[in-house]
This record gives sequence, structure tokens and C-alpha cells, in this order.
Amino acid sequence: MPSMAAPLAMGDDLSEQLQKAVAPFCENELQPEVERVRLDSFETACAKLLTDYPEPAQQGRIYSFLARIYVQTSAGQFTPAKAGQYAEKALQYPLPLPERVQMYIDCGQSVEMANSGATGQRLAVVRREAVMPYLLGLKEMLPQDLPETAPEFPTGRMGFYNGDGPQASEEARKHDAEQSDLAAAWESAKLQGDLIVRRDAITDQIEFLYSRMPFATEELNKLANEILQNPAAVERLLSRVKKRIQRRLDEMGANAFEELPPDLDQMGSNTRPSTVSSAAKRTIAHSSAVAVRGPVTNGKPGLPLVLITGGVLIAVLAAIFILRKRNNRRN
Repeated sequence: MPSMAAPLAMGDDLSEQLQKAVAPFCENELQPEVERVRLDSFETACAKLLTDYPEPAQQGRIYSFLARIYVQTSAGQFTPAKAGQYAEKALQYPLPLPERVQMYIDCGQSVEMANSGATGQRLAVVRREAVMPYLLGLKEMLPQDLPETAPEFPTGRMGFYNGDGPQASEEARKHDAEQSDLAAAWESAKLQGDLIVRRDAITDQIEFLYSRMPFATEELNKLANEILQNPAAVERLLSRVKKRIQRRLDEMGANAFEELPPDLDQMGSNTRPSTVSSAAKRTIAHSSAVAVRGPVTNGKPGLPLVLITGGVLIAVLAAIFILRKRNNRRN
């Protein structure tokens, strides 16, 4: 998932203090024990900032900054859960919308970092926990009705009006109105661009998590409907996940349709006949060859499986015939 820069854009004293606090993490990677010392120093500096800057908006910026550092630097390797803890703290304070969405992303990433390498049933548990904040982040953006792609920034130049004469005041008023409209259009384009980057990052991550086995599209459908409460948004999300699963199954030589299987072992009862992909044909051809010529052992073909199976069947039938004949003689 792409990383978003820590919130340092505001040119004020708090931004400068945050820059100083994070400076040690801009240095080259050091040994783990040194990294822990730098992390303790960073935490101490931010704790002081929380005391020095008590305004709610300032508190939110500091906590969101802490969360970003734990996601983007080596700090997350030591205590990945702290990224989520600080992000949850930040969400208790007023934040710009892009930063609020970013905090939901960091909550999800914190869960994933703490459970790196999870597979199977463990993955099923982890992704259910991670997807909840991701979906909440998507919900925050729904009222914006974002376009598919980021809009172009408006053209035009910002500047002051320098004129005089009888019509100077009217021209100045018109110029100011145009400049105001241009600034508003620029801010709108920037906001939409920032949100679209985050929306796509969340969608990509959900798509990645739920296209891995064991598949659980029904679970995702239920959670997305409960949180988003927007059928169109849920359908778009599920469609992308199903398409990615289909691509994976095609690569493995399988096909999926309306209801995707929780596991490949159960595909037979959840799919309908369809065109077999080239990968599947190769698998079938290999299986047929083994059945005809037998498996290869130490580089030499073994007995055909058909003959082996037939021989076992004949032996069983012969044993049954002998037992019945003995019983008849006793009677």
C-alpha cells in the first residue's frame, strides 16, 4: 500500500517541533539496540509536545504524526501495534478528511504488520480485523462522491491586481472573484486527488487480502454492507475482489462464478461447467498420463495406475469367492 507523508505541511511552530522530533529516523539504519534508544527519545519528545500543544487540532496532528512514523519507519518492526493505538487516538480529535482516512489506513496496516506472514485460518482472522478500519476509511469518503480518476488542476495564475482609472475598482473586484474561484478550484482538485489516492490504496489492500485463500467473499459482502451502507459502493468493491480471485483461479487452472469457494477443495460444489483454461488442460493431461503410464520413480516410469488398481480389485474378488465357497461346503 502506498505511504502518505506525515502531516508536516503546515508552516508553524508545531511542524518545526515535529520535524526535530523525527530527525533521528532520517539517519541511516542502525543496530536494533540503537534503534530502540532512538525510538524512546522520539516518544519522549512527542510526549512533551502533547503537553506543550494542548489544542484539540494540535493533539490530533501529534498523534497522527506518531502513527505515521510507526507505519513508515523501522519503529513499526519493534511495536507494530502502536501504529494502530496512535491512529485511534488521533481519530478522537479533529483532523482534515485526508488525514482521518489515513489514520484508518494506519489502523489496518498496524494489524497486518503485527501478523506478517499469516496464512490459512490465521489469515482469515487477521484480515477480518484489518478490513474493519479499511471499510471505515472508505465510508468517510463516500459523501465526497469521488470520480474514478483524480481531476486536473485548474489553469490560471494567482496574483494581485495593479490597475487604476475610473474602472479600477470594478476590475479589481472581478479579478478578486476570479482569483477566489481559482483558489477554490485548486483546493477542490487537491482534496479529491488526496482522497482518491487513499481510496485506491484501501481498495487495493482489501482486494489483496480477500483474494487469498481461504476465500471469504460472503464475509466481505456482509461487513461492507454493515459499514458502508451503500449498495453501489459494496458492489464495486466485491466486483474487484471477485475479478482478482478469478484471475488467480485461472492461473491455477480453475474457474469461479457467482459464489466463490471458501477453498479449492470445495470448488466442485460451488462452480458450474465452463471452458477449461490452458493451465487446467495441462493439469488434466498430466493426470491422464500418470494414470496410463504410472508415476515416475527415480527417473523410471512405474506400473500404470490402471493396472495396479485392476490387480487389487481382482485379488479382492478372488478372496470373496474363496470365502463363499468354504461357507457352502460347511453348510
